[in-house]
Amino acid sequence: MRLKLSEDQARIVLNAGGQIEVLDERGRVVGRLTPLSAEDIEMIEYCKQRRANPGKKIPSEQVTAHLQRLAEIAKTKTLDAEMVRDLIHRMQAGESV
Repeated sequence: MRLKLSEDQARIVLNAGGQIEVLDERGRVVGRLTPLSAEDIEMIEYCKQRRANPGKKIPSEQVTAHLQRLAEIAKTKTLDAEMVRDLIHRMQAGESV
């Protein structure tokens, strides 16, 4: 079930900064609401867009294998972000690293 808030209600919820008690018309607590953070809302929207716009997908097995290989390499040398990006591109291209 969904309950749509008015613009004013939504603003109050988003600015609450914590859990909100939901009351019925008599003032009895009928539930509690924990608002999503701005980051959570942004991530949900991003995921919806990714799902709606199919692009290149990488199988989880391949991601796991790449991460394991990066961990092995990191045991022998210090990796910075640029090196990791380069290694990932090379692995995705099928190169043995």
